[in-house]
Amino acid sequence: MNDDLWLRELIQMERERRDAEHAKLDERWDRLSAGELSPEEEAVLRQLAETTEEGHEAYEAFRPLGPDFQARVVRAVRDQSAAATPRPAPAGAPKPPARLLPFRKRAAAVGGWLTAAAAVAAGLLLFLPGAQPPLPDYKLAGLSGGAIAMRGEPSEASRTFPPGSRFELVARPDTAVPGKIAVQCFLGRGRDLLPWETPPASFKDGVVRIVGTVGRDVVIPPGEWTLWVVVGRPAKLPDAAELRAHFGRSPPRTPDWVALNARLKAG
Repeated sequence: MNDDLWLRELIQMERERRDAEHAKLDERWDRLSAGELSPEEEAVLRQLAETTEEGHEAYEAFRPLGPDFQARVVRAVRDQSAAATPRPAPAGAPKPPARLLPFRKRAAAVGGWLTAAAAVAAGLLLFLPGAQPPLPDYKLAGLSGGAIAMRGEPSEASRTFPPGSRFELVARPDTAVPGKIAVQCFLGRGRDLLPWETPPASFKDGVVRIVGTVGRDVVIPPGEWTLWVVVGRPAKLPDAAELRAHFGRSPPRTPDWVALNARLKAG
């Protein structure tokens, strides 16, 4: 046998040995993720993880996620619902692998599990205590009673409410609103806002209706005003400063409240 033939056969034998070893390791990683390894086999993989970088990365990628990981997912969902600003990840959270590993079967399984976990986590937000869906858009469906006063263009028209006249305001959402809502009103001139003692209001499927008699149920100081009607979740309604901070939006709103306005005059 010449040297070239001998060298080729030696290289082929080494290649076959490595392929067999890789196949054996791949099979062990899959069984590790399924929790089917014997203690002796798991000890071999642990030793490999402690002695080689690739072994360490493979062990971290394939080891069973366990109940601790699921508990961290639930805690993360609860933290997200309790705070509007993102928080740093827990100190003990597992870090993603530094680079991709050629274990496609396991990667697909983990990806599918994480996708399902994300869907479950999103669904849990609807069932966590205090979680509420964002409010839909609202429209001022009607401001009636009193009399219409014209000043120049029709867009400058305002409604005048003398004492003893009827006052009725209706704010209607685009879709029915589940859960409790509340209303808070302000009287404004420019960017100056005065809290207005809101008359008794009724709510049905998110529709807000305020009805009363001016001077008795509805007290409006004399003069021209912009009436701001803020509809939102109880305990989430803004104060005057927060409402002013959202004046650049049309309408001013957050996921928890939406503000509408109309011009009026009391005489």
